[in-house]
Amino acid sequence: MLFSWVLIFNAWSNTWKFNIKVLPNNNYQIWAVIILVFYMIWFSFFDQFINLGTSWSEIFGSWSYPISQLHFSWYNLLYALFTGILEESFRWANLQILLPYFKNKFLPILGPILISAFFFGIYHYTLSYTLNLNSILYVIDAFVMGLVLAGIYLYTGKLYITILFHAAIDLVGFNLGSLVNYNLGLLDYPQQLVLIILINMIFFIFLFTGKRKKGIAINVSKLIKKSNLT
Repeated sequence: MLFSWVLIFNAWSNTWKFNIKVLPNNNYQIWAVIILVFYMIWFSFFDQFINLGTSWSEIFGSWSYPISQLHFSWYNLLYALFTGILEESFRWANLQILLPYFKNKFLPILGPILISAFFFGIYHYTLSYTLNLNSILYVIDAFVMGLVLAGIYLYTGKLYITILFHAAIDLVGFNLGSLVNYNLGLLDYPQQLVLIILINMIFFIFLFTGKRKKGIAINVSKLIKKSNLT
């Protein structure tokens, strides 16, 4: 797939922009950036500790016990970085191909984001190879997470930010070990997924409203500026 993308990029004379230069100005949304950083740190733990919470406070933030039980290793760190780099590189390549193609079409920005998130969701379905309520919700969860990650990349213009966010989520999960049990907490597994989906959808809507939406449009124009498809 990566080899195919290289051929496509060369054929379209597309530029390889992993990071977009975003300069602060008088309209720079510092509070949006603060919220974004807070969300990425908070969600990295929430997404993994939600299964352990026996009360709503433990679900949303009282994580002293599970954090104390984490046992980090170099193997898990490298594995988390590998998955973050690999999966976010695929998302980046999908967006690089789709954004120029959709420029003058219906949903020029949202369309590519939806398609790249769809691929992200389907990929995570292949990790289970089953078809039931849990796997369907898991795919929807991955799809919505794909929306958020694509939105963060297009808003910040920095691929390494989504790589680090993705890796942080996986790193916490890889190091939970024996603590992972999706049926011991207040919410069962389907309820956990529904809550995660709702929270990510709210954050995705936040990214695509107000001046943040305008900032994303500016960054997208920078990404596709030198493509032959524009």
